[in-house]
Amino acid sequence: MNLDYVLDKSSETSPSQEEALFLFRKSRDVNEASKIFATAAQVRDRELGRIFKLDGEIAPVTSCQIKPMCRYCTFSQETLTPEEVLEGLKLAEKAGIGDIRLSGGSDLSSDGDEVIELVRMVMANTNLRVHVNIGPVYSQYNLETLKLLGVIEVGSSLETINPSVFKQTKPGDSLVFRIETAQAINRTGLKLQSIIMVGLGSSDEDYIEHLFFLQQLKNLTHLPISRFNPFKGTPMESRRRASPWEAARLCAVARLVLRTPDIRIAAGGGPDDIPLWLMAGGNRITSLFIHHNKCEPERFSGENPLHIERTFTNKLEVVDRSSICRYFAEDAGFSVNPSNRADQ
Repeated sequence: MNLDYVLDKSSETSPSQEEALFLFRKSRDVNEASKIFATAAQVRDRELGRIFKLDGEIAPVTSCQIKPMCRYCTFSQETLTPEEVLEGLKLAEKAGIGDIRLSGGSDLSSDGDEVIELVRMVMANTNLRVHVNIGPVYSQYNLETLKLLGVIEVGSSLETINPSVFKQTKPGDSLVFRIETAQAINRTGLKLQSIIMVGLGSSDEDYIEHLFFLQQLKNLTHLPISRFNPFKGTPMESRRRASPWEAARLCAVARLVLRTPDIRIAAGGGPDDIPLWLMAGGNRITSLFIHHNKCEPERFSGENPLHIERTFTNKLEVVDRSSICRYFAEDAGFSVNPSNRADQ
């Protein structure tokens, strides 16, 4: 298979599954990767423009009932109260973020009623565009209700499509439920967010199969790619952190396969990944986090505290990386949305 031929084709239309696997393997070499990244960036610029998006997250808004817990997870069992969620919304509005994601844990026995109740409260108290990443199980009625309420996106994240890797790393969770929920979100006409995690043990073939599963879901609008990051005290604390290069390579091939969804630097990545991500066809990051002030204290380790705003109010911590994210993206020649903080 000839790289230049495959890239010429991929600049105009999605590669085949065989071609995508070829590109992903070729991208291990930095010289070959530069060609693949350039094509992915061209597709992003043509389809979406040279715009880098910032969004925000409030978490955890629901507790996680997965037992046993995922082997890499530090998700808090203590959730934000409704009053704290409302306080978080006001803080997000003040920070100038237009899109807010309500994130929480999973309960395989739930049909999503508690999510509906929360979303009704949120929609009555904010003008922010609301995204929901809580799951994985919703009744069809509740999915249709989320659509009627005006929710922008609903998440069902697989992390890996390999059943064996999923079971090893997420023994209390259900890959079948997550796949079925993603398909149901898509059928309902809701926009879909779904995460791939690099570094869990997925093979090259797994990554490409995962992308082509997502390609079938025509309402997929948002693909976060996370990097495995070992947390102290978890069963996987000794596992090596996932490489930013692996994540960027997957970003580039995902752009060529999927074309138009936002591709976001997710958990395990950060502002320093932005230049590489932009080269590889990515276009989004979460720059504002609102959570309990004791939630994942090491989550933002390594970032320069002089350029990351961390404020405390009541029991909440607000981590605002918008300024440094905006600077890194604009320095690479991109427009940023939102363009500036509301209070400047």
